[in-house]
Amino acid sequence: MRAWIAVLILLPVQAVADDVDPFPPEFFAGQYRMIGTSPAGPVDQALRLEPAGADLKVVLCGTGDGGRLVMPSQSGGDHYIEGRIGAEEVVCDPFMTYENYPLLACDSDTGSLLTLWPAPDFAAPLDCGA
Repeated sequence: MRAWIAVLILLPVQAVADDVDPFPPEFFAGQYRMIGTSPAGPVDQALRLEPAGADLKVVLCGTGDGGRLVMPSQSGGDHYIEGRIGAEEVVCDPFMTYENYPLLACDSDTGSLLTLWPAPDFAAPLDCGA
């Protein structure tokens, strides 16, 4: 009987936990080094992700609109982050480093393979040499 009571108590908690996105946009807010390859050649660029409502705004030096990444909905069961970084339409798979910082592995239809690696000064604003 006690086992049933424990199950009944935990059921609503599990239902609430299933509806919560595992990574809110604030988790990804920070400075990254984007490295990888694109059809144009090697990529090595600094960028910053900032929360923008339920999504992420991409801030790049030298451009007014760096793009936007759309966070997945848990209700659909998808975990990919999709959107645009600069001129690239990307699909990103979120991971975490051993230090519990976010890391994004992205690819695009044009063949770009990009990794957004957390910068050593992750919390700092993006320095565009202004």
